[in-house]
Amino acid sequence: MSETAGTIIKLLAALTSPKACVKYITVAITLIVSWKYFEPLIAETNISKEQLSIIILLLGVGVGSLIGHAASWIVGTLWSRYELKKNEAITIKKEQEDAQKEQIEKERSDSLLLSKR
Repeated sequence: MSETAGTIIKLLAALTSPKACVKYITVAITLIVSWKYFEPLIAETNISKEQLSIIILLLGVGVGSLIGHAASWIVGTLWSRYELKKNEAITIKKEQEDAQKEQIEKERSDSLLLSKR
């Protein structure tokens, strides 16, 4: 098996969660942005081509991982807030239904007591 195919299989095995997928996508995007926009800026420092490639790669992977982690955290926080509000609404609705049932039971018992007299 070629080295590239082995790397691709390892990456696919690591994609076990949506968070991992988001991180890989943001890393790929930031690598593209790094090569396109940051390379010309860093190239002006007269760093050798080999070291420049490593610096750009590390910059793209690092920033991409941070952005992916932040995006996953934001979505997770928003989702948990949504679920909390949804559960609160369900609880309030259930409490209202229980109170309504108690009121109906009380009215029934009161009407039974009045009819026996």
